[in-house]
Amino acid sequence: MTFVKTFLFLLLVVVLLLPLVLIGCSGNDGSSSVSCVKLGVILPMDISSGPLRENALRTAIDEINEAGGVSGGWFIDLEVRSSEGDNREETAAAVAEDLLASANNLIGFVTSFSSSSRGVVLQVAATNNIPQISGSSTADDNSGISDSFHRIAPPDNFQALIIAQKAKEVEINLMGAPTLTWQINPLAIVPGPRDPFLPSPVD
Repeated sequence: MTFVKTFLFLLLVVVLLLPLVLIGCSGNDGSSSVSCVKLGVILPMDISSGPLRENALRTAIDEINEAGGVSGGWFIDLEVRSSEGDNREETAAAVAEDLLASANNLIGFVTSFSSSSRGVVLQVAATNNIPQISGSSTADDNSGISDSFHRIAPPDNFQALIIAQKAKEVEINLMGAPTLTWQINPLAIVPGPRDPFLPSPVD
């Protein structure tokens, strides 16, 4: 719920700060023409987390639209595309360029991975002054990359620091016995398979 609430807050800020142009789009019942703005959503749809993230975003947007939209009755429409490819950074940038050219009244981008987020912000969002929000970009080199880029996940090194600090403070009970405990020191972090961003906190 923290992710959803933070995302909704940032989304409202984006909408309220941008000038809006009236265009027609389908309402929730598919029949009426309403004021509509679009968000370009770029997710890794080739892996299991992609559709799950799309479902979460659509749930949040549906709640906003069902409550009357934002900023005086504007409805939000999602244009979802995939960052699938050998080079997600370049693929996401190309997809963002296409969205910018084809999606009417585009007010911002929502991205996922650090690589795809970086491609979008450096090649499209920053140069066109379009806000961008990522829910899972944790790469340290994305910190301060652009005033257009915002993320709701802490950087890798910060996460590793907090995990190490907490691990040293916590005693683990063995088999539920209160007198038998382990103090965690030193701490080991093992990168998962197919995850190129975990070596950063390990270092």
